[in-house]
Amino acid sequence: MAYIKPRTLINHCFALNEFIPGICTCFNGSPLIAKELAANTAVSHAGFLRDSRLISVINAALQGRDNPLADFDDRIINAPENRSSFKVVNAIYYLYAASVLIPWYFTKGIYPVSAQKMQQIFTAPADEAHMLRDVQQLPQWAVFVSLPFFEELPSAVKLLYPACLRDFGGFFASLQQSGSGTPELCLLMMEHGGLLMERLKVNLSAADCAEAAAPFLAETAQNLAVFAKQDPELFTPEYIERNKQSVLELIPAVLRILQAVCTAAGFTDLKGRAAIPHNPQNAQPAAREQFFCLQ
Repeated sequence: MAYIKPRTLINHCFALNEFIPGICTCFNGSPLIAKELAANTAVSHAGFLRDSRLISVINAALQGRDNPLADFDDRIINAPENRSSFKVVNAIYYLYAASVLIPWYFTKGIYPVSAQKMQQIFTAPADEAHMLRDVQQLPQWAVFVSLPFFEELPSAVKLLYPACLRDFGGFFASLQQSGSGTPELCLLMMEHGGLLMERLKVNLSAADCAEAAAPFLAETAQNLAVFAKQDPELFTPEYIERNKQSVLELIPAVLRILQAVCTAAGFTDLKGRAAIPHNPQNAQPAAREQFFCLQ
């Protein structure tokens, strides 16, 4: 069964360097990783990047390099009044993608989900409160969950597979601790052709998926209002409403799959041998991609 190629995932990490040279590798061997991980006092599985300190930590890692962010601080992300221009919002979206891709560059963990497991996932009862709790046990700082191509699924699985997932070949997921100490899940969906979508954020302290998506949708509405000034014919109220509904459909489906990853009894590598996920030691990225298959 076909899946997204690992080289496509790694290329997205290095593509970050096109806008800020060295941002993909600036944390290699950095003591900042241990320092930021130690600050995760409430969310033990969270990674070393979080939105509340994203720019300041990246600037510290890039110190001494040519850095277009050097004159900016965390207020560019955390203060709503700063989101008044198309250029600023695009910069924020770039940083949001970096907050997921940089931790994944360190772990390089790929989690293929078999068609058989998909059938089990989507026939089992769904409890949104349990999903939001279980995905807080992400097995690495960041993971890529690889989804099969819909056309190659067995007929019985096609009937169960959510329509909102059919265009996607997988998704990156990372866990953050918010500035107030609550767990937040960040998701980057990838289409089958390799195109990355905007980052979704899920408040894991919520009671259900609609409540979990509400802060992200409020922020998105603000950002789309800025885009509408630039291109009112595209970013219409109808477009904004469709975007909202697609997010509300997508998040529960993705969380069901990620819950299965986080609660799995075990994984195997591509040769069927037992494989145990781990985070890299000494702030050095994994040398190559690692597979943790969910059968």
